[in-house]
Amino acid sequence: MRAIFNECLRFNVDNVVVMLELDKMKFGFYTYQVFAEVYCHQDENIQIVHFNTFFNGSLEHDRLFSRHLHDFHGCPLLICLELGYPLLGFHGNLSDPQDLQNIHLVAGIEGDLLRDLAKAINFRVKFSISKERGVIGEKNYSTGCFAELAAGKADLAIGCLSSTDGLRHVFSYSLSYYQSLYVFIVRSGLHFGPIKQLAQAFCANVWQAIGACCIIGMIFIRFITSCTSSAVCEKLVGQRKHSDSTNLIVVMMGNPIKILPRRNCARLLLRSWLLATLVLRNAYQAKLFDSLRISKRIPIPRTISGLEAQNYILVTDKYVEFYPSNMTRIISNITQRYRMVQQSERERFITTSMLDTLAWHNRQNWKTSCLTYIEEPIYNVQISMYFKKHSILRSIFDYRIKQLSWGGITSYIGEKHVKKQFQVMNANSQHRPVISSNMLRGLYMLYAMLMAIACTQFALELLARRSSSVKRTMNWIHYVGRK
Repeated sequence: MRAIFNECLRFNVDNVVVMLELDKMKFGFYTYQVFAEVYCHQDENIQIVHFNTFFNGSLEHDRLFSRHLHDFHGCPLLICLELGYPLLGFHGNLSDPQDLQNIHLVAGIEGDLLRDLAKAINFRVKFSISKERGVIGEKNYSTGCFAELAAGKADLAIGCLSSTDGLRHVFSYSLSYYQSLYVFIVRSGLHFGPIKQLAQAFCANVWQAIGACCIIGMIFIRFITSCTSSAVCEKLVGQRKHSDSTNLIVVMMGNPIKILPRRNCARLLLRSWLLATLVLRNAYQAKLFDSLRISKRIPIPRTISGLEAQNYILVTDKYVEFYPSNMTRIISNITQRYRMVQQSERERFITTSMLDTLAWHNRQNWKTSCLTYIEEPIYNVQISMYFKKHSILRSIFDYRIKQLSWGGITSYIGEKHVKKQFQVMNANSQHRPVISSNMLRGLYMLYAMLMAIACTQFALELLARRSSSVKRTMNWIHYVGRK
C-alpha cells in the first residue's frame, strides 16, 4: 500500500482511496497524507490513514473519500522569491538562514498575501531568493525561480510572476490575485524657461536660417562698402555712410530707416528685405502666442506610434515584439533603467514596467521623480504564484486565494501599497485657458536685455568723446566712411 501511495505522490495525485479487505465482509478505506504533525512532504515521508470502514453493508462514516488537504500542520514549504517592489520585497539578510525562515521579513502586496495564506492554512517557510529574472523555457531551459521549480528545489514561486506568460503550461499556476497595466515609462515633458519659451516659436532649423541670412547680408554690405567705389556702393546698397550692416537687424526688429537709398537696385533689395522681415515677424508673433498657451514642458507622445516617430530609445531587459529591435538597448537592472529615463534630458529614453511599479517609485522619490507613462497600454499583467506541474498544492492555495478575494482582502492589500495619485508626477496640463503675466516673463526679460544694451551703447557714445580708441571702435561699428 505504501508503494501505491508513493507512486500516486510521484504523479501528484492526492485524492486517492485504497480499499483493503480486513475480515470477512469487512473492508477498510485508506488514504495518505503528506502534511501532518509528524510527516512533512520535505521529509519524503507519507502517513497512511485509515479513515473509514465498510461492515455489514454500511459505511462507518458517511463519506467515500477523505477530506481534501486544508491544513499543512506547520510543515515548511520551499518558496522561491523573485523580488520586485511594490509586489514583493525582503527586509532581512539574504545570506542569513534564520532570516530566510522568517515570513515577517517579506513585504509588499504578495508578502502580505503570503502571510495571510500561511496563517490560514498553517505552514512555515524556507525562502530562497532568485538572483536572476525568472523566465519559463521549454524542457530544462527555465531560469530564476522557474529553474528551481523544475529541479524540485522549490514547492512554489512567487514575486511579480505573470500568469499570461506564453509558456505558462510548463508549470501550474494559481488564480490571479492582482493585475496591473504594462506601460511605457517616459520622462515627463522637459522643462524650458522663459527665454527658451520665446525661442520655441521657431524650430532650430528656422533660427539657423535667419541667423545665416543676417550674417551673409552683413558681410555682403560690409564688403561692398569697403571694396567698391562710391558710385557702385550707392547703386547696390545705398549711400556709403548710411549703408551700415546693422540696418538689417534694425529693420528686422521693426524700426524704420531714416534715409532711403536713391537707386532702384538698392531700393529693390531693401524692399525685399522689408517684405521678408514682415512675414517673419507676423509668423513669429502667431507662433509665439500659441506657444505661450502651452505649459512650461515640452509635450510627450501619447501613443506607441508617437514614440517610434520621435525616435525614442527603449531600454529593457530583452527584445520585445511591440517595439523595433534597432531602437532597443538591453539593460537588465530596472533601477538603472529608471535612472536613465529620469536623466534623459538630451537623449530620448523610455522603458517598460507595470504601472504600479511606477506609482511605487514615484511615491518613494516624490520630490525628484519626473517619470510618467504613455496613456496607450501595452497589455494587462495578471499576477499569480507558480507550482510544479500538477502540484497538489495548487487546489488549496486557489481555494484560500478565492476566499481572500471574495472578502476584499486582496483589494485592500493592493490599495495599501499602491497609491494611485503617484502614478503621474510633475505633469501639468498641456494647455492653459488664458495667458498669465507669469507666461510673459520671457518678454519682460528680453525687454530688460534690450534696454541694458541700449544704455551700454549710450554710455559708450559718451565715452567715445573722451577716448580716441573707443571712438574708433564705435566708428567701425557704425562704419563712418573715410573722407
